[in-house]
Amino acid sequence: MNDASRNYWSLYAEFLSAFQSIRYKGFSIPYLCHFRSLNHENTYIWENLPNAAFRKHLSHDVKDRKTLQALFDQYKQSHVKKKKSKLFPRMKAPKGKIVLYNAANLLRFPKETMDRHFRPDQTVLLQDFPAKKKPKIVKGIPVQGVPSNYLSSYRVPVEASVQVLQKQADKIIQAYSGHPMFNHASFRVNFHKQLAGIVQRIEETNRFFRKTLYPVSFLHPPIIIRAGR
Repeated sequence: MNDASRNYWSLYAEFLSAFQSIRYKGFSIPYLCHFRSLNHENTYIWENLPNAAFRKHLSHDVKDRKTLQALFDQYKQSHVKKKKSKLFPRMKAPKGKIVLYNAANLLRFPKETMDRHFRPDQTVLLQDFPAKKKPKIVKGIPVQGVPSNYLSSYRVPVEASVQVLQKQADKIIQAYSGHPMFNHASFRVNFHKQLAGIVQRIEETNRFFRKTLYPVSFLHPPIIIRAGR
């Protein structure tokens, strides 16, 4: 890794470690955050990432990709083979419709792939919320005939839970002094916003599968949810 990459991933590892106790329904919130957008207003970070001296401000040092991958492997393993799940029981070889989760319209399949593997009567396209404008049908999805469902339709009040987690995050932030990321004014605002959105998505997803009675398993990337009644 060059210095810019090493510093970036070291900063990310430090974020994951510092806020790993911020959890909701068993999920560690920082692992679900969009890290780059937490710092998009912090010019100090982007100007100094290429400098080796930047690491003096950090307590973590990611020297290679294996070190970073180990963090995610550990996180993934913490959600595997749980005897008691707060969301759903673990399923074996479920049968039924396939739910394609198209977050932020990032899901891309060639039209030939959709036609061959995802029949409209066996597939559901799950999105965060309805588009303001009717999407154009181009190569890949959306494919005419594939029904859509929206997580926003399953929204529930989460303000009380979010406030508890935000207070936990604030206590962690206050424990740092002069940190290039955590003590920047924009970080707290952006982290609070993402935290609220993540909690809402967890609840929406939970209600979606409970109301549609779909036991699920997850395959990725991209995320493909096998659903069955």
